[in-house]
Amino acid sequence: MSPNNIFIVTRDISYPGGTEIFLSDYLKYLANNTSRTSTINLLEVDGSNKFENKTIYRELKNIGIEILKIPLDIARLEPWDRNKISYINQIFSKKNPRTIHSFLFNADFIAFYFKVGKKVAQKSLSQYKREKFFEIYPDAFNRLPKIASMEFIWISSKFNNFSVAMEQSSNEWKIRKDFIDTKLEPIISRHANINTAVSTEIAQKWEPWSNYPPIVIPCTAIGKKDLLKIDELISNSAQFVKSQTKMVKYVCVSRLVPGKGLEDIVEAFDKSLKSLPNIELTIVGGGELSDSLISKASHIPQIKIVGYTPRVKVWHILAESDVFVFGSYSEGLPLSIQEAMAFRLPVITTNVGGIPNLVCDLQNGILYNPGDIFTLSRNIIKLGKSSKLRQEMGLISREKLESNFLKDTSYNSLYKLYN
Repeated sequence: MSPNNIFIVTRDISYPGGTEIFLSDYLKYLANNTSRTSTINLLEVDGSNKFENKTIYRELKNIGIEILKIPLDIARLEPWDRNKISYINQIFSKKNPRTIHSFLFNADFIAFYFKVGKKVAQKSLSQYKREKFFEIYPDAFNRLPKIASMEFIWISSKFNNFSVAMEQSSNEWKIRKDFIDTKLEPIISRHANINTAVSTEIAQKWEPWSNYPPIVIPCTAIGKKDLLKIDELISNSAQFVKSQTKMVKYVCVSRLVPGKGLEDIVEAFDKSLKSLPNIELTIVGGGELSDSLISKASHIPQIKIVGYTPRVKVWHILAESDVFVFGSYSEGLPLSIQEAMAFRLPVITTNVGGIPNLVCDLQNGILYNPGDIFTLSRNIIKLGKSSKLRQEMGLISREKLESNFLKDTSYNSLYKLYN
């Protein structure tokens, strides 16, 4: 029997990250594969349409996805705020979800609260009232609305801990994420019917917090049709461009925010130029560090920072590149690395989160410890000096992607959980 009322719950699908790109593609899959009597709802608990990827809403509406809007004054509230919970209660009471599939912490908390109701939620949370967290949010969980538990299948997809973004460095942020990572998440996850994880490493991390072992389902937004487009791009432009220059082109695609190791990449690349002057680096992405990175690289003509770029243009840049570099300190299963693998690029990246599932050291790339600028520079030079090594690793990248990380398989596996 096909589920007749599916809720996909996340923070804001217009956020320009890999999770959101995956979700937009997955929603399109659901629209094409569920029965006509099924309703697919998108609920963004932090609001809609705030970031760069705004055309996605028109695309989703055109294929029958119902987008449930939350007013901005409600959306900006914390997930445990009584006003936000009360507003979402109106939506759930009217729509009566049968399946809720949540992505990322704010969505997880909402699903948890409605799954167990106020009585169980407040009892579960009351033991932590002396945490430093409550010095910042003294009213958190105090006046929760009286909501009874609801009957629905709850699936929670885990990418990493709440601190995956590491977008802040303030003491407040550290206290907040420490409490959520170590106290709230263990409570929440045990109430989900099913937890999925994007990699074996992340599944192992979440297993103590789950009633049943998490199911490993890689979340990707690259499928067989995408590979055909990628191969066409490579044949039409990349080989010609590469044959016209002796420069070895490195590329990094990332949000320009703290925790992504971008300053490390710029510093390591600058060091590498002393031994290998025929290299250049393009950093693609937008974010709060844009101006500081441009300033940091202003004296290095071989480094170009191009800002936020639509995905189709990112693919053109990848088609003309030789090596992908990624320096994040905390990750799930980065889509940017998967795309680089699809373009047959060797990958120099950190050994965190689910990345070792994508990149095997000295096979399709080179792994290093986050922040180790010396090793990163050495790896940049190593691949820059050997076109043979780049080609061999790049071929393995593509083979590994095709064997393990295509969306055609992942989407089918996720959808089977609804039935």
